[in-house]
Formats: sequence, structure tokens, C-alpha cells
Amino acid sequence: GVGVGRVGVGGSSDDDDTGTDDGGADDDSKRAATYTLFPITIAGSNIEMHIPSGVTVQAIPDLSSWPVNKALFEVQGNHVAFTGTGTIDGQGAAWWPHNNFRPRLLNTGTTTNTFLIKHMTLTNSAGFHMGLYGDHTELDTITVLAPEDSPNTDGVDTYGNDFYMHDSHISVGDDNIAVKASSNVLVKDCTFGTGHGASIGSLAGSTNMSNIVFDTISFDGGTNGARIKAHTSATGSLTDVTFKNLQMKNVRNAIVVDGSYTVSAAAGGDDDGKSDARSD
Repeated sequence: GVGVGRVGVGGSSDDDDTGTDDGGADDDSKRAATYTLFPITIAGSNIEMHIPSGVTVQAIPDLSSWPVNKALFEVQGNHVAFTGTGTIDGQGAAWWPHNNFRPRLLNTGTTTNTFLIKHMTLTNSAGFHMGLYGDHTELDTITVLAPEDSPNTDGVDTYGNDFYMHDSHISVGDDNIAVKASSNVLVKDCTFGTGHGASIGSLAGSTNMSNIVFDTISFDGGTNGARIKAHTSATGSLTDVTFKNLQMKNVRNAIVVDGSYTVSAAAGGDDDGKSDARSD
């Protein structure tokens, strides 16, 4: 394995909280804490950010001084992991009523190679919870939560190649996951609650995408199940897409294929100035 330097948030540096119950409630209560942060950039490689059970890292809800186009965590290194059963909270309610920039919880850069999030909860992002631009990303047993009516709170937006998400739960106010510019994608054994579904797109420009698989996904309470959305101006391609073993309950639209998708810059919300103009 690759040697990884651990950065612990709360608890001692030798705490091991990777999903195994080894300390009981008393041990968790001893390290329960909340840390409020401005944006942090992780620029090194071979780093583990460990947030143990009972610890919450939250964004400071300061609209006036938050740097534009910065997520709470900006990951620019290689071989970086976020682990532990703690929580990252965007405190998005302070931003949601406003139509200007809403920060994400986490971004990975286009040069990031090999990134992992394991056993963590991400909640109440002001904008997208995650924008994943690097290659070789795995999301393992994570939970992403935001209110059904929270604007532009996509659970996961992936732009890099070789993406794998499994055994995870996402219930948000926009796309549960949006595969936007990626190839070689597998989303398996997940549950989706409220949100706009398992989406591909929106497709725009000349991007070519292929080999995208959604397998064994349970939907309950969302607007859509399987969804593909593309702008009329798109000139790229989308090939080898598979949706299989889907179970749906209380879902308005089981399958949506939209070749005339539009966004409204006036709606704001995303950090590239766009958001879903439609309710679905």
C-alpha cells in the first residue's frame, strides 16, 4: 500500500474509526466536538483526512467573507483519502435563500489522481456537495443529506474518469448523482431518497462519455429515477450506458431522456453560475 500521512480532526492521532465499533458510546462522547472552518486547500499527496465519530467539521456561514469559487475542502494532491464516521456540514441554510455564489463542500482538482471518501457523512452543502474532477475516485459507504427543497444541492457531480461509488445513501434537493464528463463509471448498491435521480449530464459541448453503469439502485421519494439530459448544442457522444436492477418507490418519473435541457444563469447557485431551471 501507499504510505499515508494522517491528519486527525478531533480525538488523538492514533484513533481508529473506520467503521468498526471498538470504543462504545463512552469513547465517542469523549471526542465529540464541532470545528467551524473557512476553506482549506489540501495540496500535498499521500494524505488521509480523518474525522472520527462524534466530530463535525462545518463551514462558517459567512456570506460576506467567503472566497468566491472556493469549496470548504479543495483537494489538489494525489492519493488523498477522507475517512472516519464523522460529518462535514456546509450550513447551507445561510446561502440557500440567495441567488449568488453558493460554495460546495468538496472539490477535487483536474490533476488529482486517486481519491477516496470512506464512511463519512456530508450534509447541508450550500451548493453541490462534491465536484470531483480528478481520475480514479472511490466513494465507499458514504451518506449525503440535504433538505428536499434545498437548491442545487447535488450529492455528487463527477467530471473525471474511472469513478466508483458503492454502498452509499444520497438524499438531497437536486441530482443525487450527476455524471457530467466522465467515462468508466460504476455506481452500485446505493439508495437514493429525495432528489432528481441518477443523472447523466447535462451533456454540452463536444464531450465524449462512455461505459457508465448504474447497478442495483433503490429509489424512494425522488423526482426521477434514471435520467439523461443534454443541451441541443451538444456535439459529443454518449455510448455504452447501462441502468439495471433498479427499484423505485414514490418516484414521479421512472425514466427521463431530455434532449433539450436548458439552464438559467439567472437562477444562480452553482459555482459556474448555472442551476437547474426546472423543478425536475
